[in-house]
Amino acid sequence: MIGWHREVFPHYFILINDFYLVLSKFEDNWAWAPQHTLPAVLGACFVLEAFVSKKVNRLELLLMLLSTMYWSPLASIGLFPFVLILFLKDFPTLFQQEKLPELLGMTSLVMAFLPLMIYFISTEGVNSGNTGFIWQTGTSLWIVYYAIYVLANVGIWYCFIRTELFEWSPLIYGSMCFIIILGIYRIGLYNDLNVRGVIPAYTIMSTGICIWVMKGWKKRRVGAYILSCYLLLGGLQSVRSFVVQGMSSNTPQTTIEKPFIGHYNSMLSFQENAYGDSTAIKEYCLKKGGFLINTF
Repeated sequence: MIGWHREVFPHYFILINDFYLVLSKFEDNWAWAPQHTLPAVLGACFVLEAFVSKKVNRLELLLMLLSTMYWSPLASIGLFPFVLILFLKDFPTLFQQEKLPELLGMTSLVMAFLPLMIYFISTEGVNSGNTGFIWQTGTSLWIVYYAIYVLANVGIWYCFIRTELFEWSPLIYGSMCFIIILGIYRIGLYNDLNVRGVIPAYTIMSTGICIWVMKGWKKRRVGAYILSCYLLLGGLQSVRSFVVQGMSSNTPQTTIEKPFIGHYNSMLSFQENAYGDSTAIKEYCLKKGGFLINTF
């Protein structure tokens, strides 16, 4: 959403003894991980439409959530709490006789995607040493770093919008709470859960904040003017960084920028060279001795 973090934290993360606590890098996700970002943003738009129209099609919502797993299971995790809230709004009506076909359809959907779910929880990504809570990092300063994470990602926006509630406030606050929670636990060598899982919440939160700014601008609120300037200057900083990087002749650093195998004998060996760390590649592999390998 903004570019100020580049000046204080150029790499967009705080490293706490191998625990990556990631700060806002929403725009970079489009360039580095579109396969995560696009389904996450589309899913967030799906959720927003359901909230705004107040018409919940549970079968479609569930299909959207489960289908997102094909592209990004981490985006599915980020979408899950919002889909759950929409489900719980009219949960008792789900068991009415006229809703029986809908209930059977959703049950069939979950069963169809069950093998995919089992596969994801059987990978090294959730069964390796690259998981754990932030307080397990081995330093008493974790609470300080976590406070910086909360302030940079949520606190700045809360200070502006807390003064005036409007119809989007519950949705914005819910997104903020989820972003705060996702900073506590780590999955992946570079904390992919924190990087990708917050994209739906960021999309929803930023949409709500922009609407708040537009409403405040019409009412000539001082806070809306200040926040508008803050967003504009921060956005210009991000644009400047992209222009500078785009004009430079740096060699490709990722498999997205350089998508060919060359002399490597497999995609895994190619990715290992691109990442520069074999541990990151193991996250895509099934755990030896795990349920999926032993059973199938």
